[in-house]
Amino acid sequence: MTRTDFAKASIDDCQLTIRALDVKCGAILVLLLAPLTGAGSIFDSLESIEPRGCGYFLGALFFGTWAVSLLSLIRGLAPLDNPSLHILDHKNFTGTFYRGGLFNFGYSDALLRRSVIASLKKVSDAVAELPKNDAEILNELTFEHMKLCYIREVKIRLLRWGIGFAEVWVLTGCVIYLFARYGS
Repeated sequence: MTRTDFAKASIDDCQLTIRALDVKCGAILVLLLAPLTGAGSIFDSLESIEPRGCGYFLGALFFGTWAVSLLSLIRGLAPLDNPSLHILDHKNFTGTFYRGGLFNFGYSDALLRRSVIASLKKVSDAVAELPKNDAEILNELTFEHMKLCYIREVKIRLLRWGIGFAEVWVLTGCVIYLFARYGS
C-alpha cells in the first residue's frame, strides 16, 4: 500500500464514520421527540409530587436535560464551520480535494434556486490549483483527512453529550414516574 493509498483509505474511513455518527444522532433525535405526545401526562405527574419543590426540581431537571440533549444532537447533525481553520498550517494548502467556498449563497437561497449563482472560479483556475506531483497530492489528501478528523471528533463529542444527557433525562423520567405512581 502506498502512502497515497493509505491517505485515501483514511479519508474513506473518516467519511463512513461521520455518516454513521449522523445516523446515530438522527435515530436518538427521533427517540427524544417521541414522548412529546405525552407531555400532558408528564405535567400531571409532576404536579402530583409532594413537596412541590421536589416536583419543580425534577421537572426542571427532566426538561433541562431533554433540551440540552436535543440541542446537542441537532448540532451534531448541523454543518460545521470551515474545518480547515482548525488545522495549524491551513494556509499552506489549496483544499482542492473538497473545494469548499466555490459558490456564494445568500439567505434567500435557502428557499429559492436563483440562476445568478455562479462559481467563484473559472475551470482553468481550478485546474491550475490541482496538485502537480505526488508529494503535493499526499499533502492535499492529508489536509483533507485532518479536516475530516476534526469533523468526526466534534460529532463524536456532541453525540456523547447528547447520549449522556438523554440518559439523565430517562432516569429523571423514571424517578418522576415512581414518585407519581407510589407517592412521595
